[in-house]
Amino acid sequence: MELLADRDPEEARKLLDPVLERMMEAVHRYEGTVNQVMGDGIMALFGAPVAHEDHAVRACYAALRMQDAVKQYAEAVRRTEGVLVQIRVGLNSGEVVVGSIGRDLHMDYRRPTWPVGWSGWPRPAPSF
Repeated sequence: MELLADRDPEEARKLLDPVLERMMEAVHRYEGTVNQVMGDGIMALFGAPVAHEDHAVRACYAALRMQDAVKQYAEAVRRTEGVLVQIRVGLNSGEVVVGSIGRDLHMDYRRPTWPVGWSGWPRPAPSF
């Protein structure tokens, strides 16, 4: 978000939209669902609404693809705009509650406890 804080909203959107597009493309490529777009990030689910036995592996592949795609975009932006673009990707597994709202076909995915939100929390790098 620091990258966008001091920028004109149109200029910020010009930098951010391609990042979000690349992140969402990575999720869709591995049959994940983009559940939310939250400012400069997304929340994606694998295994809902379509169940896959290898949902965790798909999430890992999507994360790697996301990082690679944004890295390529970042290089172009650095050359043309002189701006450093980076992302971080958090992965977590756990249960989510899936429910419909009323009689509509809209599905809502919510976390019963902490697993969904945990992956986005900043934390120090592990020391080995």
